[in-house]
Amino acid sequence: MALTLQTAIKGAGSSTAIIIPSKPNPLTVTYNDLIKETASFQQKLAAIGITKGAPVSIATVNSYEFIISFLAASWQRGIAAPLNPAYKQDEFEFYIEDVKSAIVLVPRGAYQSNAPAVKAAKKFNAAIAETYWDASKKEVALDVKELGQLQGKPKEQILKPEPSDVALVLHTSGTTSRPKVVPLTHANLTRTMSNIQKTYELTDKDRTMLVMPLFHVHGLLCGLLAPFLSGGSMIVPTKFSAGEFWQDFAAHKANWYTAVPTIHQILLKNPTPNPLPAIRFIRSCSSPLSPTVFHNLEKTYKAPDIGVAVVLKSGEKLEQDELRKWIADKLAKFKVPKKVYFTETMPKTATGKIQRRIVAEIMQKQDVPKAKL
Repeated sequence: MALTLQTAIKGAGSSTAIIIPSKPNPLTVTYNDLIKETASFQQKLAAIGITKGAPVSIATVNSYEFIISFLAASWQRGIAAPLNPAYKQDEFEFYIEDVKSAIVLVPRGAYQSNAPAVKAAKKFNAAIAETYWDASKKEVALDVKELGQLQGKPKEQILKPEPSDVALVLHTSGTTSRPKVVPLTHANLTRTMSNIQKTYELTDKDRTMLVMPLFHVHGLLCGLLAPFLSGGSMIVPTKFSAGEFWQDFAAHKANWYTAVPTIHQILLKNPTPNPLPAIRFIRSCSSPLSPTVFHNLEKTYKAPDIGVAVVLKSGEKLEQDELRKWIADKLAKFKVPKKVYFTETMPKTATGKIQRRIVAEIMQKQDVPKAKL
């Protein structure tokens, strides 16, 4: 049976799900807390009229309130639309108009300061609400400032998501043309979560240091959602800090992290932690990793660096050891493909593998692709 972002959270109730390493009082959240708080926030969204297909734009930094609002929007069959909180007003206007946001969630104080996201939301009559952790009430607050287009909407029932519901919308980078919307269903996301969990053999004993932004698919899927499926946990600072990374990593007992090459390079330029924490693996994604950085990571941190590549091999199954050996030898030279080739037809709901033809040829000669995009 296909999962949703509601049924894919597999951690044991009393085990730790999230650690927010705020100073001086870190917040530790159990899976029971996570489920309860998400359900509570879902009720708050339903009370102001959020229902199936309603886009919920989230313009906050990495935080507990981001995680809760993202999950709650998807549970209510809404569409989460994470936005970079550092966008300028014209950028917020583009994305808010493009997805037709029903509500824009902003951090505490943003409304009073008339922040860029607030100005953009007002322009398109989207509802505006501040969301933050209310320590006195021990809950994630939803402080509605303007109802906008939700004015007069009836209170909605609490809904249960379906695998086919669109749960998330992201945009392409727009480097060559206008950014395009990429809708992802619960089934899309949970299938990818499962693939990540299986590939890296994540278990409830694993804890990651989440330094990638949650408005980016890298941080959202691998850093946040896949660990939920494995019953593992994550440390979530508001932003990456090279000076505090290893301190938090060791203090809260993380054993892996995923990042872009730039972050790996920054960490290598900073003092190596002493004693060195036990690191099960380091993951690199989103852009090519140079051979020098690749080898320095392994040498400095005594951990395998596992990059992201998908290799298609016909016939026998590609064994894990074989893939790891190929990655170790070849990954640093792997370039992002400019064309995508389909060598087989498959239904839209099937799990497929995207390859660069030259990569496949390294493993085994392939037939000429039947179609290409």
